[in-house]
Amino acid sequence: MQLKLYADYTRQKVHDIRAPGSRFRPHLGTWGQHGIVQVPERDGDFAFLVTFGQEWADRKCREWITEVG
Repeated sequence: MQLKLYADYTRQKVHDIRAPGSRFRPHLGTWGQHGIVQVPERDGDFAFLVTFGQEWADRKCREWITEVG
């Protein structure tokens, strides 16, 4: 399966597509926590993960991405 530009994916879905042979643990480890992840067995291939709309305690994050990054 290919990822589609501008589509929304969960971290687990990206993991399952790009690294199906490894274990996914929510909020832990490489795929569950990091923002830039090197895809196993694919030299030079990385996943850039951004989580939108999160809230922690009394803080609400207001992230965005434009077409130029």
